[in-house]
Amino acid sequence: MYETAKRLALSGCSVRTRSRTAPTGLDSGDLNNLPGVGIGAASDPTNRLTVSAPATLLNHAGGGHQVKVNKASAGDTASLLYQTAFPGRAEMGLAGNDDFSVKVSATGGTWRTALTAVAATGGVQLHHFAQLVPGTAPAAPARGTVYYDNAGNVLRCFDGAVWQDLFEGA
Repeated sequence: MYETAKRLALSGCSVRTRSRTAPTGLDSGDLNNLPGVGIGAASDPTNRLTVSAPATLLNHAGGGHQVKVNKASAGDTASLLYQTAFPGRAEMGLAGNDDFSVKVSATGGTWRTALTAVAATGGVQLHHFAQLVPGTAPAAPARGTVYYDNAGNVLRCFDGAVWQDLFEGA
């Protein structure tokens, strides 16, 4: 059997290493409980599944498809972290509690929570400010739709029948 640190790629009934292809003799259970897998990169003890590729596809098997990120307890983190040259720049998920949040960082060190969906109430909190890009009324608005009217310089809300001005600009 090959050493667990050796990078392997399965191709039919053979294992391809960077230097040669050899018959595997692998059983289906031989690929369970591996200490790490690297595809185009090396895995490490923290990043036990590492993929270096222009894209990664997780496809359905006939119906829908879910990606599940599970945490051990409410105080732990289950999130997706987006990075630039490895420092974090944006994170979304359950970070230290069970509320879903979106956080951003300009430096990778100082984080600001932009949005939180509170698990207990379903309410959404904007932590800093929201800027509505001026535009025109949506063609088929739902009750409660809000937009900033570019022509009239007015914030408007659809009450289910007509648009109501929320305030008028100067």
